[in-house]
Amino acid sequence: GRHALAAGGPGQALAAATVPLVPVVGAGALVLLLDRYERESLIVMCAAFIWGAIIAIPPVVGVEHVILRLLLGVSASGALHTFGQAGVQATVAALTEETFKGAGLLALIAVAHDEFDNVTDGVLYGLLIGAGFALAENFAYFALTPRADLGFLVLGRILLGWLSHSTFTALLGAGLGYARERGALRRHWRAPALGFIAACALHLYFDFAVFATDVAARDGWAAGSARVFTALALLAAYGPLFVTQAALLRITLAALRREAEIARAHLDDEVIGGALTPEEYLRAQNAGLRDHAERAIFVTRGARAYLTARALHQAIIGLAFRKWHVALGDAEKPGERQPEDAYRERITRLRDSLQRQLAPADAEDERVVGGGDARDVILGVAQNEEPAKRDKLLIQRVFERGDHRRGQIKPADRPLLDVQAEVPVDDRDMGGG
Repeated sequence: GRHALAAGGPGQALAAATVPLVPVVGAGALVLLLDRYERESLIVMCAAFIWGAIIAIPPVVGVEHVILRLLLGVSASGALHTFGQAGVQATVAALTEETFKGAGLLALIAVAHDEFDNVTDGVLYGLLIGAGFALAENFAYFALTPRADLGFLVLGRILLGWLSHSTFTALLGAGLGYARERGALRRHWRAPALGFIAACALHLYFDFAVFATDVAARDGWAAGSARVFTALALLAAYGPLFVTQAALLRITLAALRREAEIARAHLDDEVIGGALTPEEYLRAQNAGLRDHAERAIFVTRGARAYLTARALHQAIIGLAFRKWHVALGDAEKPGERQPEDAYRERITRLRDSLQRQLAPADAEDERVVGGGDARDVILGVAQNEEPAKRDKLLIQRVFERGDHRRGQIKPADRPLLDVQAEVPVDDRDMGGG
């Protein structure tokens, strides 16, 4: 702040303090959008962000400063005059930053092992660590950059590169998550190693493209046609980044479909055993319907019932993932009482609590709910009985035909599930291909 205040006045100081928050809001919204089935702990997500924004910064700054002084005789913020210097600084930055950001992912696996389940978790935690790191970097860039160059900074680091650091770290996160899906990390080290190499390579390329553009501009390469030079520079720097982001999105969506399949495969016997209702089983594997039910409960019964419904759904998914990890080879806990037992008890308590909160207190409340019982409101299928009957018919057909085991719902039955116009049902939500 003091550099910006001295050089550009209060306006630049305000920009330095506020504009870097924009990518953080975007990254947070993206994480919430993708966190659809096995929702992550808010504490663990905050820890990931804090690692990138605070914990990783001092060692990165210290190591980069020492190495660049030894190799180039310049600091990390010094001006670059040759393409060789640009290459060295890009290499040092990529290796140093991805190492310390990646250490945060390893720390999460070690400390919060049960919260790091699969590719989805690795990508989301990588996004948050990268967003925290980018926030700290952007504070520095906006504070130190001359006011005349702020437009380029907004274009490069806010509009186009707002997910750059998140993308780099998410590559390693995806590799770690893939290994976690397959069992013990030590037996499946190739995927994390490949993720780390990809993160460093993309980071190195991106930084070199940016640094080399600066060197070329100093050497007068843009003198002939500044617009063409700028367009080519942006394409060279951000093209591979955008392609990687698209690939990561596809990988994450595939991981979400696998999460739906985990719920399908590991909760069917809970319905047979009576721990879950058929409605809860159906909703566990369809994030769209579950989200709609939670929103309906929030509107009709308020925040307390909404939070109870979210906790119920999370406990159901938690049971599925616990059974999945045991099937993958995770050791059982000491003693007769296992986490699965605790999940079942919690599900029963939350269901009873939610039913009490949803029970209409008088005739007016009953008209609001639609005259159905509390279980139909938990379903959130509609505000009258007919859609609820259609939904129950679908559940019956699912079990009769065994579609819950094959991982598919026949197209002819999808109208039965489309209980309201605003409830989208697609292959992604149902876990289909």
